[in-house]
Formats: sequence, structure tokens, C-alpha cells
Amino acid sequence: MIAIYRQRADLQYGRPFYIFICEAGAKPLKNNSRTLERRRISHFQQKHMIECYNVPMAELKTKKHAGSVTAFIKAVPDEQKRADALQLLDIFKKATGMKPAMWGSSIIGYGSYHYKSDRSTQEGDWPLTGFSPRKANLTIYIMPGFKSYSMLLEKLGKHKISGGSCIYINKLSDIHVPTLTKIIKDSVKEMQKRYVTGK
Repeated sequence: MIAIYRQRADLQYGRPFYIFICEAGAKPLKNNSRTLERRRISHFQQKHMIECYNVPMAELKTKKHAGSVTAFIKAVPDEQKRADALQLLDIFKKATGMKPAMWGSSIIGYGSYHYKSDRSTQEGDWPLTGFSPRKANLTIYIMPGFKSYSMLLEKLGKHKISGGSCIYINKLSDIHVPTLTKIIKDSVKEMQKRYVTGK
């Protein structure tokens, strides 16, 4: 859903104007059955009318590139996270059978799928799974989410999860590695069922 400004000079200065939030694909109409919400907006120049347009999806900023995974890991400043990241390379290789690749500045990803958000204007490719040795923790990306993995998560060990698709681990010694391997493997299979994927 998206709405944009379109200037109209024929409205009396000083009147309030409105923003119309419409379903994706709505034609530029200010009132129709696909208008989901109408908001009154105050502004020092209240002589504009806002109408709805279908705006092209915005590309994701994080993209796959040819950067060296090994060089990235060697540059991780924390010794423990650096060692864990090297171990995660082996874990992900075993779980996915895929080669690692750099995505953006700090994500090591495996495979890819085409992503199109139902809730925003983002669209693009994203890894099927991956990890990032961040300053605060090791972040593991389980793209289908965790609905199907509650029993496995109970066996995983010390970790936290986000509301979306991230497992946060302080260090690998806190978790049961075979359980993590299975979660990764099963999540990739689930993504391959849902999407057209790449290696």
C-alpha cells in the first residue's frame, strides 16, 4: 500500500487536505472501493490534494556480491566470533550443500529466492539461509520463521529469536550444533517448496 502527494492549485488555501491509503494496484482515484483509509492531514500549505498511485516496488538494499567470505570472517575483530563464524561455515555447508556468498556488508548467505513483501514496497533477492557474526551476537537467518521448529528450538540451547526469522546466539558452545544443523536443513527445504530458488 502506498500514497503519494500530487499538488492541486485549485483548492482554497487554508483548507485541510487528506491522504488516501489504497490497495496496491489502485488507480489514481481519491474515492473508490479500494480506498482503505482516509486521513485528515494538517500542513502549513493546505492547498494540496493527495491521491493514490501504484508505485513500483523498492529494491532491497542488501544484495549478493563477489566479496570474499574468508576475508570478511578474518576481519571480524572478536576472536570468539571469528572462530565461531569459521565453524558456522562448516555447519551451513553440511546443512545446505551450497557455497557461501557475501550479501551486503555483513551477511554470509546460501542460495537465493525472490522476495516480494506483502506489507511494504520492498522486492528483490534474498538468501535462503545464512548468518552474520555481528558485534552483539551471532545471527542465524531461518527464513520460513519458527512456527514449524518449536520442538527443535527447545533442544537448541541458549538462544533468543526475533518475531521474524532470526536466531541470536552468543557463542556456539551455548547450543546443540546437530539441532541447529537440522533447523537450517529443514528451513532450506521449506523455502525451496515455497519459492523458485537459486544456488
